Amino acid sequence: SACGRCEEWEVALGMLEEMRECWLQPTVVSYGAAISVCEKGQEWELALSLLAEMKACNVEGNVASYSAALSACARGEAQEPALSLLRSMEDANLSPNIISYNAAMAACYSAQRAESLISEARSRSLQPDIV
Repeated sequence: SACGRCEEWEVALGMLEEMRECWLQPTVVSYGAAISVCEKGQEWELALSLLAEMKACNVEGNVASYSAALSACARGEAQEPALSLLRSMEDANLSPNIISYNAAMAACYSAQRAESLISEARSRSLQPDIV
């Protein structure tokens, strides 16, 4: 998105708010774009907040929106929130993909945790490419 390129997460959030003011329901794509912008702006807490807002508004997240939030956690070196988010994907009936695992591993400052995720990804026939 244009907001993502300039890393203006405030603009993306403003656009979501404008949608609501016009009685338009933001979609998973709208939220996903805003979450991606938060990742680029190193606003991992805000990315997680948007993911929670999606759920509260009955907008089903997808692997891309969760992976974007995981990438935001990685940028913020937020290991525990990233690991919790990865686990919550299963609760949402979503299968993490290689992007999800790579982002979660990037958030890990514990080598042991990262190695555990590598093993888990490989058990799903995924080949992580970040260590």
